[in-house]
Amino acid sequence: MERSRVTEAMSAMESPEVDSGNDVRPAALGSGLVVELDRQYVRAVYLGSVEGHGRLIASATSRSTALPPIDDASVAVRKVVRDIEEQLGLELYGGDGIETPSRDDVGVDYVAVTGQPVAPTRLAIVPLGESQVSRALVEAAGRSIAIVELVGPEVRTGDGVISGALFEQHLRAFRPDTVVLVEGSNAIVEWSTVIGTLAGLAAEGAAGQIIIIASEHYQHQAAQMFGEDADLRGIDPAEFPAAEIAAALEAELHALYEARLDPRSTVATHGELRYVSQVRASDLVTRFLARRRQQSVVTVASGDGTTLHWASGSSSEARARPDIDVFTHVRGALALDPDQITRWLPFVLANEDLAHWVLNRALRPFSLAEAPRDVAIESAIITAPLRDLWASFQASRDAQVDVIVAGRPWAQWPDPTLAVFSLLNIFQPNPAGGLVEIVLDVDGIVPAAGAIGEQNPALAADAVENDLMVPTASVIVVRGSGSDGDLAVRGQLRLAHDEPLRFSVPFGALHHIPLPPGKEATLSLTAEPRFSIGDHRSGEEIVFGRATPLRGSDVGIIIDARGRPLQLPGDTASRASRVASWLEDLGTRI
Repeated sequence: MERSRVTEAMSAMESPEVDSGNDVRPAALGSGLVVELDRQYVRAVYLGSVEGHGRLIASATSRSTALPPIDDASVAVRKVVRDIEEQLGLELYGGDGIETPSRDDVGVDYVAVTGQPVAPTRLAIVPLGESQVSRALVEAAGRSIAIVELVGPEVRTGDGVISGALFEQHLRAFRPDTVVLVEGSNAIVEWSTVIGTLAGLAAEGAAGQIIIIASEHYQHQAAQMFGEDADLRGIDPAEFPAAEIAAALEAELHALYEARLDPRSTVATHGELRYVSQVRASDLVTRFLARRRQQSVVTVASGDGTTLHWASGSSSEARARPDIDVFTHVRGALALDPDQITRWLPFVLANEDLAHWVLNRALRPFSLAEAPRDVAIESAIITAPLRDLWASFQASRDAQVDVIVAGRPWAQWPDPTLAVFSLLNIFQPNPAGGLVEIVLDVDGIVPAAGAIGEQNPALAADAVENDLMVPTASVIVVRGSGSDGDLAVRGQLRLAHDEPLRFSVPFGALHHIPLPPGKEATLSLTAEPRFSIGDHRSGEEIVFGRATPLRGSDVGIIIDARGRPLQLPGDTASRASRVASWLEDLGTRI
């Protein structure tokens, strides 16, 4: 069911009615209000029609009130919706809440909720030995709002067999909402231990839903052991392929999460209100952009948890990690090797000082980094796990990425140059055409358009094309390797009535060319031997902006000649110096 809704909405967003080259359009696009909320942040986005085209009309944000001391998300929701009313001079609330559809100049035509309104589901997957199903289950669960624990060596004794005591201790510490048992090569030895331990926890009320992926024989044993003490589900892996079992688990996790929601208690409405998970909303927009632009697109956001999406043509991948962010889950950084974090800093930071920064942020999880030093630390903390998460995507192998769209925290940082630098380090794009556009989603259009797109695809598609896809930076990636300082590329920038700006870029460096919003230019580049621009040959002059001029942006144009993958020195001081030099190339000193 979840998959079909996304597919239908995706098809609708790409239907002829919303194709920019087709004059057949709905008579009225109407208006939509999306409330994005989690435990850190609440945002209201209002989409409407301007001269027959869907546009972002207004947005408003506030700190979330979902956690104590207020412990009521509806307080912040009402505030941001009232802010929208004041900005636009509209009346959205009727007597019983937001009127939908609008009538008598009161209300809005469509209302949706997205984000992570309640805590993620906690899922423990317990393979009893080797199993082909386990990997598919972990990947499927990674597309839902769930913190996933793959139970492994930590509950096994020296002989590799699960210990009942260690298993019980581990589950009590993790506190799963759902446990999935998977029949594997050790099931004969471990089944009784695992079932007995879970039955004891279930009798105490300490075990919620239990899903048994095993043969009928093992399912029957489990049913006898648990009786009425647990919500027990079962599926025989001999009857279904691993992909179907994984899809069933993904749908079950979505249903479990949505069953815990009560959107109307948070967003009072008089009329239809639909919840669309941020995973689903972002995936819809990512795939829409990839097909509409015929490009490889990445979208990423890390507020209360992280979502990461990639799409190109008919292929796509998605991951959700509700336990990774620099706000409510910043303590997770303490579990990482500090070197994974500090290697991305432009200054030397002792491990103790890093831990102190993390603990301070954990005490104030709603803080927003403003000082460049704090932004640099925040960036380094999020870069480490996102590098690993991106590496789990098949698309990361060749890093063929043409567009990167980023929401929080990058879109919130005061200096967009630091955000662009951070995203280049995380994804290290290496596009075949040589050009990657980076877009900061300051107004939250990605989740808003994806959420409203299931009800009004034309309105959503227009808002994405007209208001989201305004680049923050245009980055040219130079391929090849050499010694630091070797000349990698020569070029010139031409503006309409100015003399050409000539420049050269050495290997191992970044080069920044300011091109303010409102300006247009063409850029010609010639790579030296051993270097190339995308798939073009060395020595070939490549012109960007010949058919459609390069547009100015907040950051402008960056030539990235650092090579792929990025190479950093081994010692701490030299690494910090290298990162600092890259930032200085972009005109930023920390």
